[in-house]
Order: sequence, then C-alpha cells, then structure tokens
Amino acid sequence: MIILVALLLIAATKSCVSQNEGYDLNAPWFGADPSEKTYNLHRRGWDACLRCGGSDRLGAIVNIGDSDESLDEIDEEGVREIIDAVRAHGMIVIKGQNLTRAQQVEFTDKLGDVVVLPSSFEGKDPEPFQPAIQRITNFWADGTWKGQSAKFGAYWHQDGQFWIRPKHNLLSILHAQATPPEGGETGFADLRAARATLS
Repeated sequence: MIILVALLLIAATKSCVSQNEGYDLNAPWFGADPSEKTYNLHRRGWDACLRCGGSDRLGAIVNIGDSDESLDEIDEEGVREIIDAVRAHGMIVIKGQNLTRAQQVEFTDKLGDVVVLPSSFEGKDPEPFQPAIQRITNFWADGTWKGQSAKFGAYWHQDGQFWIRPKHNLLSILHAQATPPEGGETGFADLRAARATLS
C-alpha cells in the first residue's frame, strides 16, 4: 500500500508555505526551500511520461521511523518531517502502509485540520462512517460497479481551489489500496515550476 501526500485536500495547514523571503525561482526548487533531509524520488513510469518536464522535485520517497512502523504511530518529529518534505517536494510517497479508514483520518488530523468536503462534491461517494474520506474507485461503498463512464477528478485541477485563503493551503492524502501493474497513475503538476517558468 502507498500513501501519497500532496501539497494541494484533507488537512488544512499553514506549515507548507515557504518562509524564504528571497525566493530562488530556479530549478529544481522553484521558490521552495530545500527539505532538511535528502530523499530518493519515486519515478514509476517517469521514462514513458511525455509531460513530466519541470516536475523534477515532485515525489520524494519518505520513510518514517522503522520500516515496519505504521503512520498511525507517527510522533511529532515524524509529522514535522512529512510537512517539511511536502513543502519542499510538493508531493511525497510513503510506501508500505496499510491503514484502516479510521487510522487514515487520525493520521490526517496529525497534519492539520481535517476537511470534510461538501455533499455537492463531484464524487458523491464518501466513505461510510468516515465522511472526511472521498472514495476514488470504480465501485460504490456497497460493492456495486459505478459503470463504464464513472470518473473522478478526470481533469486537471488543484485540490482545495474552492477555499479562500488561508484554507487553500491543503494537503491531499491519497491511500492506494489497489493499483494496476501499469497505467492508472494520478498525475501531478508542479505549479511552482509552471509559475516560475512563465515567459
């Protein structure tokens, strides 16, 4: 199981904003302060990607505590490391996690205020008994198939773009339970890089 944490919904936080007054808008950080630690980067499918240029800082692989340690046991130091890595890299990958729905919400709460999306939200498929979790799947919570035309977020968007400041500083927590061996990746764009390279 993989956890993706992206600087984009679920936990509202102010901690991901760079404190650097003299922004260096050059690659690879594009105005973000580098992370305190150095991380390997997740590059599944990177070689085949035709649109990945400019996203070089995205996808740091973060290991918290022992390799067997679950995120539901994370301490304040681990939370600080995650927030620092997200602030610097925009999106991080935490591998080897198998959280229950309740543990996912508890982990999210450690990162900031949990955001429950309005009932009008596109997916209209919140997790039963865990309204903070939006299910991104081909099946409804009762196990029935959503149908061939069912899509969720199948367009470029920024999570949290509907909030006004400062709530727009959000972290999205994506917990992949099952993924295909290839394809089906969620795409991420580095908006810092896009802004810094506008002509």
